[in-house]
Amino acid sequence: MTTFTRPAELLAHTDHRPWPLPAGPWIMTQRWQQLLFAHWPISPDVMRALVPPQLELDLFEGQA
Repeated sequence: MTTFTRPAELLAHTDHRPWPLPAGPWIMTQRWQQLLFAHWPISPDVMRALVPPQLELDLFEGQA
């Protein structure tokens, strides 16, 4: 895995990009290191009360 420490290094690494870099200035950078994506099943009825009605719930085996 390649590790970049400065934004200038990120901008120089472009061979993996499917499109060119934007012409405008960059306002931030983000790192995806030491992350945990944790998921728990929840009743769709409970989740529906928390999600705007125009959005569809993503269900897996009947759970949100």
